Order: sequence, then structure tokens, then C-alpha cells
Amino acid sequence: MSKFIHLKRRYKVVVCLCMIFGVAMVFFLTNRSNTNIKAHPVEKSIIDAGTELSVVVPTDSLPIYEPELKLKYPDYFQGESSVINLTKEELYGSSSPINDTVYGAVKTSNGNILEIWSHSTYGLEDPDWMVASEVVLLSKDNQILKRLWIDGKTPDLNSTKNNNEIQKSESSFELIADNKNGTYSIVYSGYVGDEKGPAILTIDNDLNMVSRKIISSENFALEGQTYNRSSTDFDNNIYKTSYIYWRSSEKKNYNVFTVSKDAVYSTLNKLEAMDADDLYSKKLGVPKPISAYDGLAQVTRARNGDFVGVATLGKTDRTVDIPQYSFLNVWDATTGKIKYMYEPSSGDTSISIKSEISDVDNIYFFESSSTKNPLYLKCLDTVTGTVRLVKEYPRGTSPSSFHFSRNEHTGKVVFFGYVSSFTGDFKGYGTEPSVVSGFMDKNFNIESMSAIGTGGERVLPNAIVSMEGDNVHLAGTLQGTQFVSSYPSGGPTTKRVDTKNNIFYGNIKQVADFPPVIRAPKDQLINPNNPIYQIPENVERKLLTGSPTGKFEHSNAVKVYDFYDFNKSMDLKDQQWLNARINRNPQDITQPIDWKALGFDIKKTGPQRVTYFVTDSQKQFSVTSSIVSVLSSNSVYNDKAVMDAHNFAISFEQAQTLTEGMLRRTDDFARLHAWDRIKGNRLSGGVLNVEVDQEDLKRINSASSANPKETQIYDLTFRLKYGAIAGEPMKEIKVKVFVGGEADGDYVFSTSSNNFPIFWDISKSISSDQLLKKEYGNVKAYQISKGTLIDETQNKIKVKDDSLQAFRKAEPVSSAVSQGLILQILAKDNSVLAESKRLDQTVGTIQYRYEDISVSFIDEEGMKLYDENNQDVTTNLVKLPKQIVGKPFIFDKEPKVTTEVDKAVKSQGYEFKGYILDDKTTIYPLAGMEIPYKEGKGWQLYASFKGVLRFISVPKQISFKESRVLAKEQTVLPADNNPAIIIGDNRKAGEKNVKGWQLYARLTKDFTSTTNDKLPNVLYYDQNLLGFKNSLINTNRLQTKSSVNLDSTGHFRLQVPIGTAKKKSYSATIIWELATGP
Repeated sequence: MSKFIHLKRRYKVVVCLCMIFGVAMVFFLTNRSNTNIKAHPVEKSIIDAGTELSVVVPTDSLPIYEPELKLKYPDYFQGESSVINLTKEELYGSSSPINDTVYGAVKTSNGNILEIWSHSTYGLEDPDWMVASEVVLLSKDNQILKRLWIDGKTPDLNSTKNNNEIQKSESSFELIADNKNGTYSIVYSGYVGDEKGPAILTIDNDLNMVSRKIISSENFALEGQTYNRSSTDFDNNIYKTSYIYWRSSEKKNYNVFTVSKDAVYSTLNKLEAMDADDLYSKKLGVPKPISAYDGLAQVTRARNGDFVGVATLGKTDRTVDIPQYSFLNVWDATTGKIKYMYEPSSGDTSISIKSEISDVDNIYFFESSSTKNPLYLKCLDTVTGTVRLVKEYPRGTSPSSFHFSRNEHTGKVVFFGYVSSFTGDFKGYGTEPSVVSGFMDKNFNIESMSAIGTGGERVLPNAIVSMEGDNVHLAGTLQGTQFVSSYPSGGPTTKRVDTKNNIFYGNIKQVADFPPVIRAPKDQLINPNNPIYQIPENVERKLLTGSPTGKFEHSNAVKVYDFYDFNKSMDLKDQQWLNARINRNPQDITQPIDWKALGFDIKKTGPQRVTYFVTDSQKQFSVTSSIVSVLSSNSVYNDKAVMDAHNFAISFEQAQTLTEGMLRRTDDFARLHAWDRIKGNRLSGGVLNVEVDQEDLKRINSASSANPKETQIYDLTFRLKYGAIAGEPMKEIKVKVFVGGEADGDYVFSTSSNNFPIFWDISKSISSDQLLKKEYGNVKAYQISKGTLIDETQNKIKVKDDSLQAFRKAEPVSSAVSQGLILQILAKDNSVLAESKRLDQTVGTIQYRYEDISVSFIDEEGMKLYDENNQDVTTNLVKLPKQIVGKPFIFDKEPKVTTEVDKAVKSQGYEFKGYILDDKTTIYPLAGMEIPYKEGKGWQLYASFKGVLRFISVPKQISFKESRVLAKEQTVLPADNNPAIIIGDNRKAGEKNVKGWQLYARLTKDFTSTTNDKLPNVLYYDQNLLGFKNSLINTNRLQTKSSVNLDSTGHFRLQVPIGTAKKKSYSATIIWELATGP
């Protein structure tokens, strides 16, 4: 942020400066005003509301009043106010072999113009560049009356400065001042005769030289400072200001000399210089470069005599890349010390005082850093010492080519300049870099502005002078030939240096710029159901041109015209340009038209007063409006009127009391609406305008039903009488009346039964589609606007999710329960189009139903279970009566069943496989399953077991009979009381037959006495010795129960060899092994 530094106490300061290279003169321009006539009573519109482009469109304009157009366009409308604008008169060019420009101009007391034309090769020929300036006297009609070289010598512009003949014809213009006595002083740097220095040329009205003198320093020491800048104050005093260089003996102060009209330094004021070394050290970290200058660019005097000026620190050598620092300072008139110092917030910034709009209390100045940054117009309040931002202009706006003049009577400001982008305050006035001109109010808000057509050529205005009447003299620099009418002296001249700059001069004129005129289309009809109007571009074409495929040449198109922009503008426009601005945001005409803000909504049926407007190059509005009739698919019309009516839904009670008067309401029932096509006003629904079919109404009045939830559909006919032609059929609309059911929006829900029975085992998991079927809710849905059942390829009827969940959760714990449903109609994207609000619309009466469950216990062959004695192992059937269908049935929670299973398992003849369904195959899940509905016949389940092969009993000990020790081989038989081995086989018959079973035996060790005496190889089964490997003892394939005798009747014996046994007890362990398989 910029800052204003107060170095001492505050003083009242007045700053007045003129332009360095010339004086811009104020000229007086006035705005045309019209009698304020009340506009049409239509509300203002705001387009693009809520955005930075928001614009208020005024109310409807008055009939055309512009004199040039009133007779030609009698049925058009035009905005109420106009602005003053500028139009080209005659502009001319002048050219030399080198770079040309205009630096200043004044109007003479006899109405002619004195201009300063400069010709230079500065920066184009190094080191032999030259500059030569001349004064040109132009007549009121821009004829060149006389020319005078400022230094009195005619230079050879085709030669360079190293030509000895022209070395002393150099003249660098600094300022021109009106002495207010018929003479004019021109300050320049150059030659007077053979003497070189700052000089003053004084001339009269007719460009006669009064005097030409080198400015004399008298007895003042110049102290090595350079004096190549001049300024004036508000009293027309001339000052020479200085720059300090490394060779200056005075480095602490700037020398400011007051110059008398006799070209003499009359007064010296020393103003405190900037501490350049300290400033550069702080900002750059290095001392001030030797090549950097330090001096005053502009200076003037304030009201109390204090000096106000721009101090500049920067480079003189173009090859040295150092930043420039500018300061707006106020110096005490007595001491010359700095009182106030304003420093911009960023370095490399220039300050240029705009004296043409400043006064003693407010000093306006431009602050700029580069063409990439904005240009700031700021103001120093000399009373308070504060600086404020006035305006920010788009980046690329050049301060050196942007000029103002203020009308001292109205406070309005005229401006000329060059801008590279139309943003901020300039938005909407152009698109390409242009020279611009126009008017601002006293607060610098734009009232009118024109981009000056230059044919693509670069044009920079440099001097503005007001003339008599409405003329304004304009001069400056251009490149090319298109902007000017001609080059009277020939040209443009071929340049001998690398430049294209020539001079232009001539007059422009103030003219009244009226808003454009406009006529809106008439009697537009748009039916959005027509496929052609379902394309937005076609709707817009229809609104603008009167045809969905039309152009602005169409007879019913919007018609617009602008006299100034087409005929007088400094950048002439055409019809296509103006057509492109119809209903477009003047801030940015590329924005889509905001039709809704302008009163058009294609979704709303009926007459719509649509605003049409157009803006010109000054963004002046002309506004009108017209009736656009938006039709529905039901609308009918004749030459005078449109009628619209719609299908509707009512209850049976309403149907029985429905009257013709009720049907004529525009906001209820059929929403009957009839209107005049041209005026848009509503036609009353009385019998003179619209007829209601009485027979249709009677049938509706007679509607009745035992079930008010079921919908009945009736026809109702309306006929348009207004505008009907005698003897011809009237236009009519037949609407559908839906009686009964429940309506929501554009839909009606209908059900033939509002209370249906449903069993809980179905309701708890039923889907929405199932509930809506005929056997339950029997729900239908109609689309009222179409008069038919909904299109199920586009829409879907369903039970609302949370309502469906509530229905599923409802359970008749103690008795039957009633549960209502909320219905919905969904679009393809699942958005809700309609929803029933009454829970009693569709109601289910939910109750239980029951089944008896029987559980039988079977083996793998489906046979009952029995033990080895052919006795039943379990109860053959467990019955569980009246179980709720749909409830989960879990066997583990039924003790009657589990008790029987435990019995079978404990019998050891069976292994429990699990529970199976009534097909005796499918396994019943451990977690259980829901009890199915079996039509009351019961549900048969089974507990399935697998029979097993097993030892029923095996004696723990087999005893052999006692015997004596004999001197011979002995046979010892088992004891008679040894129990048998009992084997049970409950396997299914097939497995028994195929696999059977085998009993094997083996010893783990020899018979051994307690004293470890052994009897090896003594145990036999039949003829087979039993050893440590299995020996087959017995087999069986049929019997459920078998026994193997281990007593003396069996097949076991001890065969003891002679001499092997002692009188002791012997024992051994037998392993019995029961195997199955072939």
C-alpha cells in the first residue's frame, strides 16, 4: 500500500502542475437532456444477477423521439436520455523522413491553433541523433498557415547530426505557455544563433517572432546541475528544474529557477534533495550507481507558496538496469526542506501530475510501474495531506497518452487516451486495444466512451484544444494512412530511420449520441412440446427473429437501429454489430441471454411479457416488451385469443359439488386460462369467452363409488368463444378429470382395495413389486397431464423404502395387525415425482398362519431305529403342533426332538448324521430355516442316523482250565464260564452284504509267569497258531447281532509242548480287532 510520510507538522498544501510537454486546454461540453416522461409501467429487470456482470435493465422506453429517426421509425421505442459523444470531422496527416510527433497545442486569441511538431532520431541514430522542433500555425479549418522552426534554422531532416551544416539547428521542446496578452512563450533546449542552452521563443498570434533568447542565469551559479526540464504553476510562472549528476558541486539540494518573460533567471529556490545514496543502499543494498540521475521532473507552487513536485531517481544510461523511484514531495517555501513525502508501495514506479484536472486543493496524478500492471489515478488532498485512490485503469493503459480536461462549469471530464484492454470501468466499451475518448462525471465515472476506429493503425492523441461551437481540435501521433483523410503536403514520407510515426491533426465534433431504437416482435406463439422448440437455440431464434430457423431479416424479427453508431461514431458500426447486442449483457455480449430475468420461462404456460432491449457503444439502453404466448400440449388458439386448460384430479365429494363457476378459476381445477394474443390480458372465464360442456359436467357430478380409493376418469370439454368465427366450429379442449384415488402433483394413485389380507410369512419379506400386484394392493398410477397410466418405461411406481420396511416389520403378535403403505412414483434417475400422503390409501391386514411339524427318526435306508434285540431305539415320531409359518425352526431348541436323538446316540448302534427335509435327502441347516407354508398339511422332517459296526461286549479276561505239569504235550481248553464276544452290526443291509465284518486276534507278548517264565507259541484258534500278527477269528455278512464263544465249546486252546510249562500261572494279552470290507 502507498504511504504518505509526514516529515514535519502538517501544512495546508496546494499543488498545481501543467504537462511537461504541453498545455492541455479545457473546452466546454454539455449533455443534452430530455423532458422526463414516465416509462411504461413495466418493472426493471436484473440480468446475470448475483455475478460481477449483474446489470439493471430499465423499464420500457418511450416512443422514438430522436429527430433524425422519428419519421422513419414511427413504431419504434427509444431510451429517454442521450450523451454527448464525438464524431470525426476532417483529420489530416503530416510526415517527415524521421520520427514525428506532436508535443503540445494552444488556441490563439483569434481562434487559430499553435502546435509544436517535433522531429527526432533520438534512440534511432547513436551517437549522432538529432531533434528539431517547429511551431505550426493552423487555421480553424486546419489549413497550415505558417511554420516556424523554434531555433530559427531550417534543419536537413535527411541528414544526421554529424553534418556540420545542421549541428546548430537542434531544438528540444519543453513547454508552451499562453502569456494571456496575445503572445506565447516556448521553452526549449537548443540554439539561439551559435549559442546553445535553455532558451525561450516568444511569438504572437500570427506566428511572428517577438523574441528568441538564451535564458540568462544572471549572477546565479548553476553548480554543475543540468536544467533540461521546465514547469509552470497556476499563475503561469515558468520554472527551470534541475537534475543532480556525479559532477554537480551541489548535491544536497535541487536548484529551481524562476524564469522571467525576458528569459532571465530571476529567483533561485533550493529544495532539499533526496538522499539518493542512502535510499539506494537501503533498497538495493549497494550505493547509488554513478549513472543514476536524481532530480525534479515536475514542480509547481501550492496555495501558501510551498513547492510541490515529483522527485525522480533512476537511470540515464539505457544499458544500466536499475529501478526508478518516484516521490511526490512538498517543500517548505521558506526553508526548502521536505515537509511531506509520498512514496509508492513498489519500486520502479513513475508519478505524473495531471494538472489539467487538478486544482489548488486536489492534486491528481498517475502512478504506474509497467504496462503489465494497472494504471492508478490518485489524488493528493493538499489540505489534509492524504493520498487516496481515485480509479484503477486496466493494465496497458499508457499514462503518457492518456489526457483529461475538466469542464469548470459542470465538473465533467473529457478524456482521450490509449488502452490495451477493456476491463474494470472500461468493460463493455470495446474488445481490442484502442484509442478511446469520452466523458466522465466529476468523480471520474464514465458517462460516455468510444473506441476510436483506426483501421488497425496505432494512434496516440497528444494534444486537445477546444474550438468555437462544438468542435474540438485533436493532434497526436499515428502510424499509417487509414485514420486520416489525407496528407495535404504529401506522404506519408519514406522514413530514413527505423520508425513509422507520423503526425495527425484536425477537428472532431461534439454531437448528441441518442440510444438505439428498437421494435419487438409481435404475437409470438411457442409450444415447448413441439420438437423444434426442444432445442434451446431454436427457441432463442424464435424470440429474436420470429422464426425458429429465421434471421433478423424476418418480418417479425426484433428490429434495431442506431444513427450515431452507424453514421457519426469515430468507429463506425454496422447492423450485424447492433443485432449482436440485442438482449445481451452490455458488459460482456458473449454471455448467454438471461431470458428468465427478461420475463421468459418456457416452462410456464401462458402470456409472458418479455423484455427486449438493445445497447449501443455507450451501453445506453432502449427497452420495449412484447407478449409471448407459451402454449401447452392442450392449448388451442384462434386469430385473437389463446385458451389453455389442463387435466385435474378431485375426490368424489368434490366431483359431486363441482360447478361451472369453480371450473372457471385460473388457479384451480382445470386451471382454465384464456388471454388476448396481442395484449396478453386475461379474458374472463365468463360464457361470452369460454363455454363449459354441461353434459360432461353432469356426468362428473354423478360420479360415485363404494371404494373412494379407486379412480374413475371423465371427459370435460371447454370451447373458446372469444374470437371464434360465426358458422365455424369453436376451438375446444377436452380434459381428463380423475375422480377418486389420491393425487400428488401430476399423478394419481388408485387402488381397487384399500384393505387386503396378507400372511406374515409373506409380508415380512415381500417386495414393493409384489405388494402392488392385483392380489394385494392392486395399485395403479395415472399421470394427470397425459391423462393415462404412467409410462412404466419412463417412470416406476413403488412402495416408499421406509414404509416398506415398516410393513415388513409389522407382526401380529397377539392378533391380526393393519399396516398402511406410502406409495411413490420415481423418474428414471430415481428422483421422486409423487408420493402418497395417506397411510390408509393401501393397507394390509397381516396375520399368522400355522403348520404342524412332524419329526421321524430313521437310518440311512429310511427305516426306523432298532437295537440288537430288535427293539425300537427311539419314539418313531415326535409331533410339534401349530408352528408359525415363516418363523425359524431350530431343532436344538426343541427338547422333544433332542431327547430322542440322544437316545439313539446312547444306544451306540447309531451315529447321528443330522436333520433332513421331507425329501429325505436335503440337509437341514444347523442354524435352522423358516417354516414353510404346506397348505395346512404339515411339515415332515427327519432325524437321520447311520448304523455302525461295533463290539457290544468283549470280556476283559479269558480263563483257561487248570492242569498239571505232565511229561508230555498237553492241550488246555478255555474255562466253561468265559463270556462270549458280542458284535453288533446296525449298518444298512447293502453295506452288510458287501462288506460284512471280520474279527481278528493277536497277542502282544508270549504267555509269561510272574517270575518271567515264558510259554511261546501255545495259543491256537482251530488249527491256526495265534502269534503277534492278526489271525482271522470269525466273519459275518448278515446278522445284526453275532457272538464269538470263548469257552470250551469254542475254537480256542492252549497247546503246551512237553517240558515247557512249570507249576506256575501264565498270562498274555490278546488284541481283538473288528474290521469291515471285502
